Amino acid sequence: MELTHLSSEGQVSMVDVSAKPVERRVAVAEGTIRLQPATLAKINQSQIAKGNVLAAAQIAAILAAKRTGELIPLCHTLPVQHVEVTFEDLGEGIRIRCTAVTNLEHSPFTICARRSTKRWQSLTSI
Repeated sequence: MELTHLSSEGQVSMVDVSAKPVERRVAVAEGTIRLQPATLAKINQSQIAKGNVLAAAQIAAILAAKRTGELIPLCHTLPVQHVEVTFEDLGEGIRIRCTAVTNLEHSPFTICARRSTKRWQSLTSI
């Protein structure tokens, strides 16, 4: 298997994408955070001491999408045209779904990871 981010000498190298045509991509990633029923009820009733954790997680997700190139080593910075972040109450937790219209398929995966982390951080007071 050829590793694209290593030179023939084994040194780290950023891939040259300058000749690659710009394409519109829609990428989707999902993640689930499992929660105690009491915690989930507090989220749904906006009773978390740190405030609206869903809004905070959504902002964190959008910021993560905009900064994907800074968060993933050797990732090219490419524009993100649209980000959609949704939550689904599963009863035993929350599913996070991130959709990005971009030239960069890494964005939704970064969003999901950051958003899950932000949600967890917001709940540490419970």
